[in-house]
Amino acid sequence: MADHPNVVICWDILHPCRMGEDIETAFNNVRNHVRHCHVHDATLGEEPGSYEMKLMGEGDVPHDEAVKLLASIKFEGALSGEWINAFEADEVLSHDALVLRDYINQASA
Repeated sequence: MADHPNVVICWDILHPCRMGEDIETAFNNVRNHVRHCHVHDATLGEEPGSYEMKLMGEGDVPHDEAVKLLASIKFEGALSGEWINAFEADEVLSHDALVLRDYINQASA
């Protein structure tokens, strides 16, 4: 319905996963429109949609796979952290930046 080059999205990688969608399906749904990504990890709960925020790489969200999929389309947008008061900034920023850099390096190899 919004098939126009000026219509783009911010893909929040967590939310399709917490609703039971696998990362490849989620990516294929947005690949032609994604220009920005929210990244944050979480452990997915047993109740559909429930989750508990975690540091990057300590939860269930396959950001490493998502970064590889984004690299496959030569994604040049931003990976923007969103933690919603789950952690102190000095704890999460340095940790998640290191983990994301590792995922980016793996995707580039």
